[in-house]
Amino acid sequence: MKVHNGDHAPTLSSAILLYKKSGPQGNGGAFATVHPVRTDDAGVSTIGPGTPASRQGVLAALRELAEDRIKPELIPAHILAKGSDHLVWYRPALKRVVWFRCKDLGERTALVPHPATLWLVNPATGYCSVFALRDDTRPDKDTGLYQAPYYNVWDTGQICTGNAGVPKGAEALVPENWERMFYDSWFSHPNTPKLVRHKEGAMAFWKNLLDGKHRVFPKAKLLSARTTLGRQFARLCAEPK
Repeated sequence: MKVHNGDHAPTLSSAILLYKKSGPQGNGGAFATVHPVRTDDAGVSTIGPGTPASRQGVLAALRELAEDRIKPELIPAHILAKGSDHLVWYRPALKRVVWFRCKDLGERTALVPHPATLWLVNPATGYCSVFALRDDTRPDKDTGLYQAPYYNVWDTGQICTGNAGVPKGAEALVPENWERMFYDSWFSHPNTPKLVRHKEGAMAFWKNLLDGKHRVFPKAKLLSARTTLGRQFARLCAEPK
């Protein structure tokens, strides 16, 4: 087998060939061979005889291919899971500025208390969901989740991004960029009929927060999302890539 490299193409160094073995039910397994590649002065490469590839050898080759995309790093304590197609983290309760521009509240902004939150993102597709947590401790797969009490969020947790600038590329792997995208956008409308446990509804609840009537976020107002971190993580990983 011969391959022409072209004048400015990268130099071929080796080739991996994959073989599928046929079994009685079509599941006979597979194996791979590694072949050296020799390139002559004319730039024509020839794939030479191969040797069986070990599992370790194939994985090493894949790591080399991924080297430019995923760099070794220390994972911060608030990151729960991170990969090319998933990013999951949580934040303890805090105070942060919010921006409202809507029919029921008008145009308002204020520094208000927020509950602890859980975020699930697919950086490749721009899918982003947020849930509330009852406390600040690091959640695990069995931790129960609560409806995020925010406008622009569906009862599934998915954020309605509208025309917000969704992080892309390397920026999509940084949690703070998603938080800025969400909190620095205008909250324009509730996306679910019942957002919080408040007898006068979400508008009255947020008016109280904007007016400074709560020093900390009132956790008793949170509604159960009837799901867990483990279920939502499975859903995230099942999102179309």
